[in-house]
Amino acid sequence: MADNNNANWDRLPETPYPALKKLDRLVGKWKISGPNVNGYITYEWMEGGFFLIQRFDLTYDGERHKGTEYTGFDEDTQTLRSHLMEINGGNFTYTYDIEGDTLWYWFGDKGSDN
Repeated sequence: MADNNNANWDRLPETPYPALKKLDRLVGKWKISGPNVNGYITYEWMEGGFFLIQRFDLTYDGERHKGTEYTGFDEDTQTLRSHLMEINGGNFTYTYDIEGDTLWYWFGDKGSDN
């Protein structure tokens, strides 16, 4: 996965990749609740529309998870990839896909089993 597009600084896309439109349905503030998780997640587009920003503040299995995630289109993998950073130092990569009403969210590469 490309962590940056430094090599393409002189030929950046003029408009956001169409695949990013799949993420439109996430925009807003969401209350998350369940047997082991409670909290809030908000999604908003960064100005320009090239990145979706997620901010989260959750308690999962008694542990607090708070941070920010940036999701954009990865040209190398042709997928929606994200970088998530937590206040505890966590720094993770995820892959998104939306098919119909199903959101797929993989830890790492698309199709990974973790």
